[in-house]
Amino acid sequence: MCQSKSGVGKTAISVNFAAYCGREGMRTLLVDCDPQTNATFSCIRGEDWVEHAKQYGTMPPCSGAEHCRRDQPQRREDVIKKGVFKNVDLVPSHISLFSWIWT
Repeated sequence: MCQSKSGVGKTAISVNFAAYCGREGMRTLLVDCDPQTNATFSCIRGEDWVEHAKQYGTMPPCSGAEHCRRDQPQRREDVIKKGVFKNVDLVPSHISLFSWIWT
């Protein structure tokens, strides 16, 4: 689903629900598909994102986007940032999703 309506709480609800589920003992994977990366930066610091993106990649490489660098991980599991909250892992987003979504 591509929903461009902003300011209705989609990201806030997603991040907080993931954190709640993790706190309640449920293993949770939060996948940030928004090129604005707001969910990603609600979970990790910018510096951590830069390092993770360099070393492991972000959402576009694991989603099959053609423009992705070939030296980034090819396996989806490699992109996951482990332990952003208790029991919560994250697939971080990237601004390059803007070009992938609309092409």
